Amino acid sequence: MPNRHSYQSQIPRVVSHQEEEVAASAENNVFSHDSTFTLCKKLMIYKMMGSNLFINYSLMGINVAYKVFGTKLTNFAIENTAASVFTGGVTVADLTKAESELELRGIGTIGCYVVEGVRDAEN
Repeated sequence: MPNRHSYQSQIPRVVSHQEEEVAASAENNVFSHDSTFTLCKKLMIYKMMGSNLFINYSLMGINVAYKVFGTKLTNFAIENTAASVFTGGVTVADLTKAESELELRGIGTIGCYVVEGVRDAEN
């Protein structure tokens, strides 16, 4: 066992019911219900979000995409890629559906406004 001295490994360990529940719920983690496609999508998005190139130029990229592709197409692309990984949806109905789904899995949720929802970049 990690972080135990040799004399401690000889002492029987008493495990509480709460620790047993936590160990059992570890099998039912956030990613356990995801398909292989969704896991690959999340990996790519997490890697992209950690990229300095993406971090430094994402606002400029969104502004260019709004001008070239329009607001609706750009928002559709964002909502169906990165936003679907980090948020429960666009509307309160989307959030309620996501909250119910996650509650069945034993995963807690919070609801809040995010800056991606702001339509005017000046605000």
